[in-house]
Amino acid sequence: MEIINGISGILLESLRYSKECGLFSLVDIEEGKLFFFHEESKISVRQFDFKIGCANLVADDCFILGTSKGIYYYYYHSDILTRVYLLPETGFRFNDGIIDPWGDLIIGSMGYPNIIDQGAKLYHYNLKNIKQFSKPTIILDNVSISNGIAISSDNSGFFFVDTSTKKLKHIKYDFNERRILSQSDFISFHERAYPDGIYLDSFGRLWVAEWGGGCVSCWSERSGEFLCEFRVGDSLVTSCLIVNDVLYITTAFDKSTNSKGKLLKLTI
Repeated sequence: MEIINGISGILLESLRYSKECGLFSLVDIEEGKLFFFHEESKISVRQFDFKIGCANLVADDCFILGTSKGIYYYYYHSDILTRVYLLPETGFRFNDGIIDPWGDLIIGSMGYPNIIDQGAKLYHYNLKNIKQFSKPTIILDNVSISNGIAISSDNSGFFFVDTSTKKLKHIKYDFNERRILSQSDFISFHERAYPDGIYLDSFGRLWVAEWGGGCVSCWSERSGEFLCEFRVGDSLVTSCLIVNDVLYITTAFDKSTNSKGKLLKLTI
């Protein structure tokens, strides 16, 4: 396991990679930082005056940010920040989110500054016609800590984590009509740690960062069968992804060991 120097913090999350431009990115939620870099190049850092739950690249020079103050476009070449959506509710912030196959944003919320049990939601935001769709579609309510989201391989729906339930759901979803067709509990983590960020690779393997478990576990997308796990020195594992047979992992600050959050990588 190798530590990537130049990146550390309190709550590193939202690890992403763009194949089109070869750009890695991640955030420190608590410190309001966005990190981005090309492999073997200098790491760029931008600090904001809000918490950042997630960052997704939507153009060569533009991230969309889910934050404690709303949803923003950030043009990193010109350092321009533009808010496109307000927070739909007070007492919450945005957490993890992804871009769906049609270019819209699927993003969840959580109580802020305090977690509100079953008070958060999972939203669908239109990014193609912002003026027409001023309000999001609510996909799920009664959520506590909306976390990892991964689109299924056949684009028929997505996998979703509400960390507080210790379950990973499989949701069949009509992305055009913005409605759930069916949903089921796919993997239970009741005898493991708390599922956090997730990643689905091109081989149909679901990778799950386990908060409090010190590992990334791997599961079959088709059957939910446990395949393997990779142990991490830090307990609080938050997100993961795979690029060219390398597993990248983020962690969070651990008070028990006074260890800062890190970005790690492991060839698998």
